[in-house]
Amino acid sequence: MYKKINIKNFKCFKELTVEDLGRINLIVGKNNIGKTSLLEALFIHAGAYNPELTIRINLFRGLDIFFREKIPWDNLFLNFQFDDEINISGTFQEDNKIIERSIKINQIMNKGDRIAFANNYAQQLKLLNIPPEKQLEDIPILEFKTIEDSELFSQYIFFIGNNLHQLPPISKPVPFVTILIPSARNVSREEISDRFSRLIQKQKKDIMVNALKIIEPRLKDLFILTTGGIPILHGDIGLSQPIPLSLIGGGITNILIIFLSIMNAGHGVVLIDEIENGIHFSVLKNLWEVIVKLSDELDVQIFATTHSNECILAAHRFFLETSYKEFKLHRLEYFEDNIMAITYNSDSIESTFELGLEIRE
Repeated sequence: MYKKINIKNFKCFKELTVEDLGRINLIVGKNNIGKTSLLEALFIHAGAYNPELTIRINLFRGLDIFFREKIPWDNLFLNFQFDDEINISGTFQEDNKIIERSIKINQIMNKGDRIAFANNYAQQLKLLNIPPEKQLEDIPILEFKTIEDSELFSQYIFFIGNNLHQLPPISKPVPFVTILIPSARNVSREEISDRFSRLIQKQKKDIMVNALKIIEPRLKDLFILTTGGIPILHGDIGLSQPIPLSLIGGGITNILIIFLSIMNAGHGVVLIDEIENGIHFSVLKNLWEVIVKLSDELDVQIFATTHSNECILAAHRFFLETSYKEFKLHRLEYFEDNIMAITYNSDSIESTFELGLEIRE
């Protein structure tokens, strides 16, 4: 579980520190305050040794980086200032050990650094048929350094044409699973079927069916059926035949994606952007109940963003009634020229609601 995250020079953050993190973390604030960027920073940090994640977060926002003329990671840097190093550092607990990890990201601009890069990887660059003069002038190169327990791991990524290359290959596995669910919920049918199939293999399908009944009480069972060669998840709601889950309703598909992610991220982290999307306010309290149950059973830490006051209130009421202590609400807001985080516990949230104050701003 993450205990603390610090972000410098990343996207809209000059420096942001979020402390006192719980198992369930709800992030609120005005539009364009950086809620999604905070999730993206966590996603990169949790990936540990994989610089490709700096590119992948563009895809979550619907940007196809291979058809952009600009440097594909230009929007990572605060105000597009490549001279300012990005630093994402975090403290998390793994088993009974507290681990400090820093991710430092730089655009390699200096000629001396580019010469050193070309010399260190001369053989690999030669195999890619990159002439020496191009290595030093034209190729955008991103340096990705991971410092963990005082040990340094360095990787580089760069583009030749539309092809992404990474040097050296990743030699260490990701420490724990991290899944980011974008606000658009653009998860493919194939990926949904793959995640559901893994639940069947683990004999956990019944848990999913019971969890989804909070939004569709008629649901009796779930199946993967192939239509036109494409695996599609179907639900039995008592009709003459199972129907694709998306035809039952968009809300049930959105909840399915959330639950599948948690159930496939044991001992890891799930990041959910705009958790309330497509979900009726009347089931939000039940949604939080199932999220807590699954995250506790599977040891998964949750970070979610929301614009919805109903979502905040539903979470607060559930956690207050159950005396759940691992829920934290973090509000992002501007202070002078920087963004800061204010953390609320159950008591401070209750006081804010009683005073009629707006907690989202």
